[in-house]
Amino acid sequence: MLFLLLSLSLSALAAITPQEPSDERTRFHRAPKPLAADAVVGDSPGFLGTRRAPHSAERPLAKRFAQDELPLVWERASGSGYAAPAILGERLVHSFRRGNEEIVECLRREDGQLLWSHAIPTAYEDPFGFGDGPKCTPLLEGELAWTFGVEGVLRCFELATGKLRWKRELAQEFSLEEAFFGVGSAPLIEGDQLIVNLGQPRGLSVIAFSKHTGEQLWGVAHAWGASYAAPIAAEVHGKRKLFVFAGGKSRPPDGGVLGIDLATRKLDFAFPWRSRTYYSASCATPIVAGDLLLATEAYGAGAVQLRLHEDGSVTPTWTSREFGLHWATPLLRGELLLGCAGEKLPDSELVCLRWRTGEVLWRQRIEWDEPPERTGGTRVLPCTIGRATLLEADGDVLCLGEWGHVLWLRCDEKGATVLARTWPFFSREAWAAPVLSHGLLYLAQGTVDLKTGERPRLLCYDLRGPTAR
Repeated sequence: MLFLLLSLSLSALAAITPQEPSDERTRFHRAPKPLAADAVVGDSPGFLGTRRAPHSAERPLAKRFAQDELPLVWERASGSGYAAPAILGERLVHSFRRGNEEIVECLRREDGQLLWSHAIPTAYEDPFGFGDGPKCTPLLEGELAWTFGVEGVLRCFELATGKLRWKRELAQEFSLEEAFFGVGSAPLIEGDQLIVNLGQPRGLSVIAFSKHTGEQLWGVAHAWGASYAAPIAAEVHGKRKLFVFAGGKSRPPDGGVLGIDLATRKLDFAFPWRSRTYYSASCATPIVAGDLLLATEAYGAGAVQLRLHEDGSVTPTWTSREFGLHWATPLLRGELLLGCAGEKLPDSELVCLRWRTGEVLWRQRIEWDEPPERTGGTRVLPCTIGRATLLEADGDVLCLGEWGHVLWLRCDEKGATVLARTWPFFSREAWAAPVLSHGLLYLAQGTVDLKTGERPRLLCYDLRGPTAR
């Protein structure tokens, strides 16, 4: 992604020398099972893995939970924020807020041991009471790691040592205006370029830097501000194209999809798509399949599918107010388009559309009751997956619900069937995308567990299956 609206507190953010490794915050519980001989595994080096889409090639994966529990491998105390971890090789990088510091940590993927850490001063306060930590998942490639903080500071680290290579304080350099929930659009690596949904007032809407040096390479000017949706790139009609779902805090609210030719670095099109509500945000990353693109928002406009023409123009093929997703990227499985639609948790439902036509095939509210012994309360608690995050893996759909539930779903044209359900933590705002890598499931608990009182943690679970089917 994941994402939400922000307000920029412009404070001086200075990089601190990497701290000596310390493992006092990590609790190791058990070694994961060995991987199956025919297992397919890989890295997840940025937001939504290698494809910037909710699909994982990992298999085989466990789809039954003994005693309704996931085997916990390790946990590490973290902090607030909606950033998922990124994984490359044996290293995992996670960013979060603790106290008055925005922290970047590099851990060993399999046991959670600390390799290096940076503490970055921050004074950001979210005006709406949502997370005051980073929203952007780190990016990892080769020997480098990049983070984009809630106050608009872009940083590049050496992945092995944590040494700061360069930084750009974009909010200050480009006089970025205060957003609803701070900065939250994850940058994109494209070749040697690091591309950012910038939203400079009366200036550059999109900007590209050298990923090695931080030098500004190019930019595209447009009136639309920065959204919370991550930019994506795709091959369309034999040409490499960049798509940015833009639109920030503005009166009247404006925004939409920008199409940019990466060879010419020129704007192909600007298709308006934004709710008329002032307090609205575009958070879900668009998806591209062939010459079709889908963008969706949850505040009233809903979804639009665009046909991308060879000359760079676009034509809308269908729209749907019933498929308005808040921050989670839609899941396209063949001809089925899946997502949890709805602006707020109580009115969200899992919706399935036909990709080519936008026809609604079904809407399903997945709900159940949790008994008091599971919640630490005195009454039965009605639960739902809410505005859940979906991830296709091993032939089915892994679902992370808003209160920390994890489910396996089997989805087809007729509906969704729950294969398994467990509850790793009881926490509001489980909005960071789940991460699968090397058969392990990583979840970021960004708020206090309402049953146990456990403060925010990064959790690693064993999801390795025994044999491939």
